[in-house]
Amino acid sequence: MKKNYLIFILLISLGIKAQNIKLLNENLNLSDTLKYSREIRIYTGGGINNYSSVFRMYNYERKKWKAELYEHYAEIPNETELIIKKKKLKPKNNFDFIFLKFLRSKVMNLPSQEEISWKIHGRDSIFETKTNRKGKEIIEYQSVYKSISILDGVCYTIQVKEINKTNEFKYYNPESYFKHFNEIDELVFMVEILNIVRNEFKIWKKS
Repeated sequence: MKKNYLIFILLISLGIKAQNIKLLNENLNLSDTLKYSREIRIYTGGGINNYSSVFRMYNYERKKWKAELYEHYAEIPNETELIIKKKKLKPKNNFDFIFLKFLRSKVMNLPSQEEISWKIHGRDSIFETKTNRKGKEIIEYQSVYKSISILDGVCYTIQVKEINKTNEFKYYNPESYFKHFNEIDELVFMVEILNIVRNEFKIWKKS
């Protein structure tokens, strides 16, 4: 039995590292921990430019919510200065309803992409081959292992808090992987979460 590896490398990747999030928080005057009883942050970044952004939605009083978008253009020495933009967001629907939609999309339970990498590799395809050796037919089997690496694009780090429970997870280009593996629950829920933000707050529009 032979095992072959068929690897599709689409692009090359950059993401948001933990130290970059800490620097982002410092520049945006955000705490490193979620301070409200119900809060969600989605950090986006990656690619080859100096742009990153943070979506933030939080319940600061019993029935009062806020949603904000922070846009961050990092300083490039001898080229550009640090630029920060902050915008208040108005949702299409009620904030409580939106937060429940996040919860329904398993935001409190999703693992990081690294923990489901074995699913994204896909299953082997098995092939039968026949050869003749000294007049005798030999049957052999080979498996081809398909791996897709989509490494350039957007990295999402999500932090969420619901009362006393918190969760944090990270995905690289989930929507691109979803096109190839739309049966993976974790990718389904991650794409749902991003679509909630896009549809409710009209940000991060797809080009």
